[in-house]
Amino acid sequence: MKRIFFSICLAILLGLSGVLSTSVKSEGVDDEKSLSNLDYLEIRENMNNLGIDKKTADQLIIKIKNGGIPDSDILDVSEAVETIVEQNGNIETTTYIYSDGSRSALSIEDLNLLDNTIGLISPTASISGGSCSSGSGYVSCTNRLIEHKLVMYTYSFRANYQTIKGGYDKITWAGNWNIRVTGGSYSN
Repeated sequence: MKRIFFSICLAILLGLSGVLSTSVKSEGVDDEKSLSNLDYLEIRENMNNLGIDKKTADQLIIKIKNGGIPDSDILDVSEAVETIVEQNGNIETTTYIYSDGSRSALSIEDLNLLDNTIGLISPTASISGGSCSSGSGYVSCTNRLIEHKLVMYTYSFRANYQTIKGGYDKITWAGNWNIRVTGGSYSN
């Protein structure tokens, strides 16, 4: 049943990813003037936060200036050439590295209430924040942040959900959508 919740989140995120990557792929970056210096600073900051070294970041900036899109922003995580998993306290972060050196990352905050759900399915976004409580055979979470960060865009939403052992999991609310595209916009 835990898989149902994560499958729904995965479907929502993949749907958003398809909208964004299709838009980004079709529009691309027309020329160097389409992004401002401030946009390039934001892209560099995103790359730094994802652990991309300066040399690779410089190469990716050149790719973007030439109209390309970083692989991490258009390819599925299954196409990553390397995967790094790090544990920091109760947060597990998986970083996907692509052939052009770009990266995407997801983190899951284990609240020790979801012991049976972690690892059953790999979400493509970070899940953190909010609060969870549990009882006999269920975990109920409110205002959890589901977020996916990439080099040129980030999207997120908050959700309330309940996982029930031996029953049907359910999302009772999803909202507060946020989509941020560096130097551009999105449409659905």
